[in-house]
Parts: sequence; structure tokens; C-alpha cells
Amino acid sequence: MSRFAKLISRVHIDEVHFHSIAGLPRYSLPPFRPAWGVLNELGLRFPKGTPVQALSGTLPPHIKAAVIEHLNFNPSTFPSLKLSTN
Repeated sequence: MSRFAKLISRVHIDEVHFHSIAGLPRYSLPPFRPAWGVLNELGLRFPKGTPVQALSGTLPPHIKAAVIEHLNFNPSTFPSLKLSTN
């Protein structure tokens, strides 16, 4: 692990809905932004136990499920806040 990676104490990913929308292949087309599709590999470079926060204002249930599954979040310890904008 690099010296820089050892300094990382937490990670915040904003607009995480793009992980499924632009980072993974859809409808037999390649990903529009492939880097979003490899966010799960990024976590392997952090110190063990580094907290990761995934943020989005657009997270319908099927996208949320894909994010939890692909980023290897534990659903039993995954807190989810849903605030209304009404």
C-alpha cells in the first residue's frame, strides 16, 4: 500500500447513482464512463476498515440495490437516509 493510501481515513462518493447508469454495460452497449464501474476495486487500495459513504439525490430502489451489491456494502450494516424534498 502506498504512503498516500495509508493517509486516507474516509471516502465520500457523490452522485453514486452514476455507478450503475454510466459505469456498467447496459443494453449491450459498453459503459459510458468505465471508471464509475470499477469503484469496488478502488476500495481495495484503502486501509482496512476505511469508512465509505455513498451519496446521491437520485437513488431508486433498483439502482440502490446495484450500488450496494457492486460496491460490496453489507446491507445489514448499511444505514440509509431518505429525506423528502417536499
